[in-house]
Amino acid sequence: MQYFPMQIKKPMVKFEVPREDQIAPPCVEAPEKSFKKAKPMYSKPMWHNCNKCRAHYASDAPHLRAYVCEKCWKSMPHYRTTAKLKKVPAEYRWPLEYILLYIFGCSLCLLVTAYYLWVK
Repeated sequence: MQYFPMQIKKPMVKFEVPREDQIAPPCVEAPEKSFKKAKPMYSKPMWHNCNKCRAHYASDAPHLRAYVCEKCWKSMPHYRTTAKLKKVPAEYRWPLEYILLYIFGCSLCLLVTAYYLWVK
């Protein structure tokens, strides 16, 4: 009598190890081609609509090209900046004494808080 109908016993599969004469030798002239490449994790193509021309296209990573198809991506201008970033003027920087005083004040507050939490 089965109390759990979902637990169905499956027949055991016997795995046989191939003998040495059954194993194919690796490729001698190109050893990098003898290894099998890993299959991707997904099995279905990912389909998207182009944001510019509304065409239906397949892409694995559409966010890299702003959800536009290959044709629209090539037709769009791509710009590069050549200007360097400007440095922050000295008048907006904090002196080292202020930074050390701030760190000391924060540490003192943490010590007082820890004293009241653990000791009292």
